[in-house]
Amino acid sequence: MKAERKAGTEPKATANSSEKVTAVDPKQQRQQLLAAWQKIIDHQSVKVGIAIYSPRSKQSVTYNRDTDGSGYYVASTIKASILTELLHQRDRGQLTFTSGEQTLAESMIRYSDNNAATGLLSNGLGSYGALNNLYQNLQMTHTTANLTSWSMTKTTPADQVKLLRTIYYPSNYLTSRSKHYIQNLMGTVSHEQSWGVSKDAPDYQLKNGWMDLSDNGLGWQVNSIGHVYDKHRDPQGYVIAIYTNQDATMQQGVTLVESLAAATRKIMQPSH
Repeated sequence: MKAERKAGTEPKATANSSEKVTAVDPKQQRQQLLAAWQKIIDHQSVKVGIAIYSPRSKQSVTYNRDTDGSGYYVASTIKASILTELLHQRDRGQLTFTSGEQTLAESMIRYSDNNAATGLLSNGLGSYGALNNLYQNLQMTHTTANLTSWSMTKTTPADQVKLLRTIYYPSNYLTSRSKHYIQNLMGTVSHEQSWGVSKDAPDYQLKNGWMDLSDNGLGWQVNSIGHVYDKHRDPQGYVIAIYTNQDATMQQGVTLVESLAAATRKIMQPSH
């Protein structure tokens, strides 16, 4: 594996950093985001959706081209959910989180190790269906665990933003220690996986997912979720989820995801 990049740090707003960020008009920002996304998405023939949440504007914005309303396959982005639920149950004394499981968690997030994910779901949480506890508690109402293949779980970008808000912003689902643990792993993904919502971002923490279902006539599924921020000017940043299904190739999916990520970054963190 290639060398990991420097770990992301837990975002903390400070008086000095907040003074460097200009005030935003939430309505104007929403209009700008939707216009930029529509310009990209409305020309696509694939399924694609995007959602963000900004603590500065205190709003979520989402846009979908999901004509049949069936949602998106999660692929490996589900690994952020697996770790979140494991740590939630540990925080509440419902299970231990052994050193062996920590090793699996690091491999699962940093290198997207599928065997590690299966092991943590089957042995750590006890079953694939255990993730429904997370989805219900976070009101991820359009996400239900696939009980035979975790990668085939269906979700929406808006639901994944609810998960990301739990990891990166104030919530009662995880302790500060657990949040920092996940943030650190998502901020130290292996170099070859540093694509997606990280496009043009000064600092980022992410989990990507990709899956080839071409043999089933479903094409490639290419997804990216995470936190985009600027540790000097905008440490809180924003969280973002982008899902694409039915891409002709993985590269086509990556290009689409990154075009949406770059357009979002220009609006959310404009250059001064």
